[in-house]
Amino acid sequence: MSEAVIINENSDPEIPGDVGVFSTADAAALYLEPWFADEPHLILSVSGRRFRMVSDDDVHVRLELLEDAPVRPEVARRFLLSHFCGMNLDNAVNADRFRLSDGELAGMDNQTLAELILSYEAKSLWRRFCEYIKQISSA
Repeated sequence: MSEAVIINENSDPEIPGDVGVFSTADAAALYLEPWFADEPHLILSVSGRRFRMVSDDDVHVRLELLEDAPVRPEVARRFLLSHFCGMNLDNAVNADRFRLSDGELAGMDNQTLAELILSYEAKSLWRRFCEYIKQISSA
């Protein structure tokens, strides 16, 4: 199973800014555009392995694992928690508040945490989509 990928967009890429979590490197690459390579960012797997962006043309982007870069799981976790704590499911129809205690978060590995985040984001999007369908069906 491939790891989830975290993209941190910030003027200081070491500090969590606009953090995105993607199920795979390929999914993350679909989100990126070639100009992004010139912007400050940090791309990590949830285990802390670093990626770099590669663009062979003006349209397509792919991510390459930097084999010689230090593995930084503590940075990946900080980004995951920033993303997790910033999630807002209040707009989702019938959304349950998603809360974990500090102890539960501390005991969770990065891959599990990333999968949890992705599943709740999918749940939120699905609920919003269903509400939209209800609205346009009743109009």
